[in-house]
Amino acid sequence: MTARAEAAARAESCLRRALLLDEVKEDLGHPGTSLSVGTQQRLCIARALSTNPDVLLMDEPTASIDPIGTARIEQPMLDLRADRAIVVIPHSMMEARRIADRAAFFHLGRLLEIRPTAAVFDAPRTAECRRFIAGQSG
Repeated sequence: MTARAEAAARAESCLRRALLLDEVKEDLGHPGTSLSVGTQQRLCIARALSTNPDVLLMDEPTASIDPIGTARIEQPMLDLRADRAIVVIPHSMMEARRIADRAAFFHLGRLLEIRPTAAVFDAPRTAECRRFIAGQSG
């Protein structure tokens, strides 16, 4: 297989894993900036996958995106965690509850809790975490 064919196959694989291939296959020659914000975020996921990383770091991947677009971004994240670690800094606590296996709570630069997500949200161990989850600090 030629280098060009390998690159094309890798790009197709990454777009498929980001649940994006069917949506953009007719527009592969166009700039990504012509896509919706949510589709651009999935394109960022596909780009990140092209290097086959062991860890994906996603800082507010669904910020400024409507609920349908959010679901379209969260699904590949859920699928990808089967074969790599994904660290997400969400903008929404509801999103953290939906997608995270484990949650970490930092306060003033200190890690105060790291446990299964349900445990952190349902029975926080520290007063700072309890206040944050109750919306009394932030």
